[in-house]
This record gives sequence, structure tokens and C-alpha cells, in this order.
Amino acid sequence: MDAELIRSGEPRDIYKSGTVSPKIMTTTTDVYGGADARELPAYSFWDVALSLRLPVSTLRAWTRGQPGFQPLFDIPRDSSGLFELSFYNLIESYVIVQLRRKHGLPMKKVRWSIEYLQTVLDVEHPIVEADMFVVGTELFMRHGRHSLSLTRSGQFPIEGVIRDLLTRVDKGPFGFERFYPQVENSRGLVSSRYKPIVIDPEVTYGRPRIAGTGIPTAAIAERYRANESIPSIAKDFYTTVTKVRAALAFEDEEVATGKAA
Repeated sequence: MDAELIRSGEPRDIYKSGTVSPKIMTTTTDVYGGADARELPAYSFWDVALSLRLPVSTLRAWTRGQPGFQPLFDIPRDSSGLFELSFYNLIESYVIVQLRRKHGLPMKKVRWSIEYLQTVLDVEHPIVEADMFVVGTELFMRHGRHSLSLTRSGQFPIEGVIRDLLTRVDKGPFGFERFYPQVENSRGLVSSRYKPIVIDPEVTYGRPRIAGTGIPTAAIAERYRANESIPSIAKDFYTTVTKVRAALAFEDEEVATGKAA
């Protein structure tokens, strides 16, 4: 069953080889009926909260609002049941988390930053809809005929967060395609170069997986919680102990210390 799971996913990172395009693959299989997988409700509040190390209650307030607090961004209109958030919502949440966590911005200024981008670029979701790129030392956001230099406009907190975001996403001709959540390495550090886990809405239905494979991190964690050893899990999934540890670090912070056997 495990070997079949690997074969049904993405055994190797074929996208980086330059021979296969994820957009071409989507057109061929068309598992989403022509819809953009990044906009579909594919994640639960717990999924996104786990990826960002964020309390579920906080995420619910950001998306659903609460007395005296309006939602910060919109979720898919057809969302219902367990899966309510989209890949784009995951990216938007990451930016908000970083504005709060890394720069210590009060929520009032976070909301103002988002509304500022919406007003200037005249789009509902500027963080994911705009084309973001760096020229020299300047960061730009462009959508259609509208263009904005975040560097010149003095939007330093959100500029810094978006620069960081660009190191954690793969961009294609149609915008963001993959996201690499922050994961602690064996020394307990987070680096923009350390990307062992990837979230791609067009592979394994958007489930977090070990980068370069089709192995969901949840499958690794399930085996580990059943008291299977890390070496045996690695052997069964045809992967390495290091990658199994990374998957467990993503799924369970206790394992991130490297003490798991």
C-alpha cells in the first residue's frame, strides 16, 4: 500500500527538471474541472493552523470575524464542512502571521497594510493576485496596468514579509504554485534555505508532503504514532531518515528536537 501511495503521488521533483509543467499536468488530468486549484476550499482550519504554528481560534477570527472584529480576508464562497480555506488563504495567513510575529505590528496596522494594497492595486487579494518581483533592491507588486513599489512607498513591514514570502514560494507564469512552510532543522533553527516540506494544491490534493516526493507528512506521522521506528518508516517509503524526521517535525513539534528514535 505504501509503495502504491508513492507511485500515485510525485516520486521525484519532476517539475524542477524542466520537462514537465504542473499546468500541463493539470490540463491533462483536469481533476478540478477546469477550476484553479489554488482558489478551491481544500484545507481545514487545523491544516492551515498547523502549517503556520497558529492557534485555530486566531485563524477563525481572521477569516470569520467576531464581535467588534471584521474578517481580514475572504474565504471561498462554496466552502463548507471540513475544508473551508484555500491555498491562497494559506498564503494570506502566512503574511499576516509574519507581520504580527516578526514585526510586532498591532492588528490595526496589519489591516491597514492589507487595505492599502487593495486600494492601490484595486484587487481583492493583492498578496496572491499581484505579480511580485524584485529589481535591484526594490520590491514591486504589479497587477494589470497598476504597479506599486513597496520600497518607495515606505511600507517596510509588509515589504520585508513579502520578500521573505518570495523565498518560500515557487512562482510560475500564473503566480504562486507551491509553498514551503517553515520547519525547524535538527538544530532547532528555521532557515529560508531549508525547505523539506512543500504544499502544492495540484499534487496529492494539496496535502503537505516531503519535497520531491508524493509522501504526505500525515502518513509519516500516522506510522510513527503507531510506534513504528523512524528507520523502518524511511525504508517502507523509500526515503531517508532525515526526510522522515523533517516530516515529523512539521507534524509534531516534539520530534523537531531530533530525540525521536
